[in-house]
Amino acid sequence: MRVQTRVYFAVVSDELSPDELAVRLGTQPSSVMKKASKRLDPPVPTVNAWKLDSGVDRGAPLWQHLEALRDIVTPVIGRIAELCQGEPRAILRIVREFSPADEQADLGFWLDGLWLAILGQTSAHLDVDEYDYVTAH
Repeated sequence: MRVQTRVYFAVVSDELSPDELAVRLGTQPSSVMKKASKRLDPPVPTVNAWKLDSGVDRGAPLWQHLEALRDIVTPVIGRIAELCQGEPRAILRIVREFSPADEQADLGFWLDGLWLAILGQTSAHLDVDEYDYVTAH
């Protein structure tokens, strides 16, 4: 089985634009999403987002993504924690896609104490999306 992974830390807002989030956080994001940029009614995406991506190849193991992202997020944790006292809100998102292959795959994962501290300090939600392309539907 092959696993493709994306990991990012986002600050999302119904009210603040990605540019406003960048100004308030004092750093530029790796990428952004603009509310209703793909469709107005109903809005898609549903929120504005300022994102820091791990920057690691999608074929790398999840732990490498988490380590790289932790190094990127750490300098702005205080500003994220200060800003995310309700709206906007912070999210650690892990996206994994499973597809057929003749290779071994790491299936389980955990968050270490440093990540748990980051989630607690920033009041971030953990969102894990997993997509199974191994079995035919």
